Formats: sequence, structure tokens, C-alpha cells
Amino acid sequence: MEKIEYKDMFGIYLRIKEISKTYQLFLNRKTNKIELFDSSNDQICLTFDFPILPNVIDKIKQTRRENAIKLFRQIEEKNRKIEEENIKNTIYYTKNCEKML
Repeated sequence: MEKIEYKDMFGIYLRIKEISKTYQLFLNRKTNKIELFDSSNDQICLTFDFPILPNVIDKIKQTRRENAIKLFRQIEEKNRKIEEENIKNTIYYTKNCEKML
């Protein structure tokens, strides 16, 4: 069997169960990654590198379906800021290149 149920010594498994009783952690021996499943829909929610760290709890809470709209807004805002910064940099380098020629 490639997957075994993962329970850690730091209590992360129990904290994940507090977020949702349908969440399960498995260690995928083939990929050596930890996979978070939602047993209510039999899908992988998230995949983590081994070892799993305590800050993962915040990521799991953030990416829950109920928080999707807020998360998408944050991503869009971050992408907008990156795009604005790219435009500023392009303008700056274009002006400076013209001066150098």
C-alpha cells in the first residue's frame, strides 16, 4: 500500500481534525509527501512536503472552501500590485535606456 494514515507527534493531526472532522492525513510513500484528504468528497485538498510543520494549520484554515472568496480577493490584490510594480519598472528602465543611448 502506498498510503498510510499519518499521525504526528506534534499534535498537528488532532488540530487538523478540529478544523474539520472529515479531514484525514496520509503519508504517500511513493511521493514522500503528506496529503490532506476531505473524506466527505474523497479528494486531495492539499499536499505538503515532509515533515509537516505547525504553520500548515493556518494554510489549511485559509484554504477552506468557506474562505475561497476572501482568498481569491487576496490573490487578485497581490497580482494587481505585482502588475503595477512591473509597469513602473518597465517605465523606469525604458526611460533610463533612452538616456544611455
